[in-house]
Amino acid sequence: MRSILYFYGKPRGILDLNLDPSKSASMVVPHTDDTFTPGPHDGIKNLLWGADHAIVMSRRCFPRIRMRMNKKMRAYSIAGMILCIFFFGAGHRAFAWQRLDDGLFLGKFEPKKKSEICNHPIVVLKISSQIYSFKLLSATEHEIKPLPARQWCNRYGLLAGTNASMYQDAQPLKSTGYMKNYNHLNNSWFNPAYGAFMVFNPSDSSLPEVQIVDSRLNKNWKELLGQYRTVIQNYRMISRGEKVGWPEQGKTYGTACIAMDEDDHVLFILSRSPYSTHDFIHILLSLPLRIKDAMYTEGGSEATLYLKVRSQEFELIGTCESDFVGGISNPLGRPIPNLVGIHKGQ
Repeated sequence: MRSILYFYGKPRGILDLNLDPSKSASMVVPHTDDTFTPGPHDGIKNLLWGADHAIVMSRRCFPRIRMRMNKKMRAYSIAGMILCIFFFGAGHRAFAWQRLDDGLFLGKFEPKKKSEICNHPIVVLKISSQIYSFKLLSATEHEIKPLPARQWCNRYGLLAGTNASMYQDAQPLKSTGYMKNYNHLNNSWFNPAYGAFMVFNPSDSSLPEVQIVDSRLNKNWKELLGQYRTVIQNYRMISRGEKVGWPEQGKTYGTACIAMDEDDHVLFILSRSPYSTHDFIHILLSLPLRIKDAMYTEGGSEATLYLKVRSQEFELIGTCESDFVGGISNPLGRPIPNLVGIHKGQ
């Protein structure tokens, strides 16, 4: 089993530590580059992505190889070894990603703050928008009844899916905020209470494949939305790495949300354990996810996350009820009218 400690200073570096107690640290690499684009051409970048565990302690990303170490670098390596022994020797799993496929990683995180009702790991699917495309499925566009996430994904050939948004009580096929997919309008109304827009399918190839746009902070947000074929409006949770809105309250729910990190990965996030949204945002910011922007998509038993990649399959919903499905205990998902999913390729 291989673990990596990523720490920072001047110079920054990586310590690759084999957990076999008979072996010592094998490599320390100084930080000279802010890029982090894994690929077969760059073995050292793939080192982090292929690790069983990692502790991320820097907002910077990944280095190029430079094998010569000065005294300060050796001091960092010793400090890194001590920290690794402290964290991993105590069985601490602070940051563990399971690689499912190219550009697709699954993380399960145990927050320090515990729910008063039940405690389950927060499940995060990290997705590279350079490898995977995003698709919005809605019952109004396909003229069908709402489906559980599993059925949406299996019917339309998606690897994973989660709630696109909450839906209206009076018109349960419609989103509570603005939603369009190419020429189909699920809801033409801009909800003034919402400030986050997930956009993808750009009309101009020079634009990012996917973004979360904050209409409170971006004066040209309407112009930007017009350059994307798919737009989904929801409540803001995090913007530019900071909590927005959501004062403390007593109501608690399991939560589904969609986020983007500082490296522009898209994160599908599901918490079965109920928290107030105020507390859940603080939990997300405390985890080593490096979230840049996040939006709330659903709560309670309708919150859902489905995944089927190779031999891995599960469907989770935002409740504490138990059943054993695909290796993770949770009941089968509820029908939802709108889903965001992924498939491989552009």
